[in-house]
Amino acid sequence: MLMLYSQLHHQEEDQDNLVSSFNHLLLQNPTPPIFHFGKILGSLVKANHYYIVVSLHRQMELNGIASNLVTLSILINCFSQLGQSSLSFSVFANILKKGYEPNAITLNTLIKGLCLK
Repeated sequence: MLMLYSQLHHQEEDQDNLVSSFNHLLLQNPTPPIFHFGKILGSLVKANHYYIVVSLHRQMELNGIASNLVTLSILINCFSQLGQSSLSFSVFANILKKGYEPNAITLNTLIKGLCLK
């Protein structure tokens, strides 16, 4: 039981550290490259913090930080895991609108989301 509590506490600390790092990136001038944001979002997804990722992605948008194919694919994954396939397809449409060419990872993520439904 102690180990389970310890692991849970460690995960919460990791989550807090990742969110803090994300917020630090938002405040930097000039804004760091998008892949730094993507690394943090990806780490949060691996820990199943989908709602947090959606919220942080929204903060990026509000701060004028343009998404790339990786961050949009991460967002598709989050919406898929949350059972929001319509939002996944909306993000996919945004990918196409921006002129990005979806890769196998993006398409597989979208298909997996449909299978979860």
